[in-house]
Amino acid sequence: MPLAGSDVKDPAGRADDAQAEPAFRPYVPDDQAPAELTARAVVLGVAFGVVFGARTVYLALKAGLTVSASIPIAVLAISVFKRLGSSTILENNIVQTIGSAGESIAPGSCSRSAASVVSRGAYAERASQPW
Repeated sequence: MPLAGSDVKDPAGRADDAQAEPAFRPYVPDDQAPAELTARAVVLGVAFGVVFGARTVYLALKAGLTVSASIPIAVLAISVFKRLGSSTILENNIVQTIGSAGESIAPGSCSRSAASVVSRGAYAERASQPW
């Protein structure tokens, strides 16, 4: 192990100094403040949440399975925002987050309602039998 302050080079051959470029550079720099929580992002996210939530409920009750819609919502958000004009990556993130949160609530309600129907049916059959 080298001593502190010695001239150490990393495997790529660069000198280890305090002026080195940081390993992580964020996509949105600190000096920028792009729009994030805008009205159009919230409205679009809620609309996608309702549409994909209804689709998830229908699919869950009809076929008995659900599919996550996070990626389709993200792709559609980018497409819709391209048609409306420009958007920021943070607005797309808000749309995807709101939309996927809205559609992820639906499967829980479907499984609970299906379980209650099944359990009531089983209980009714047992209650009608005398033994």
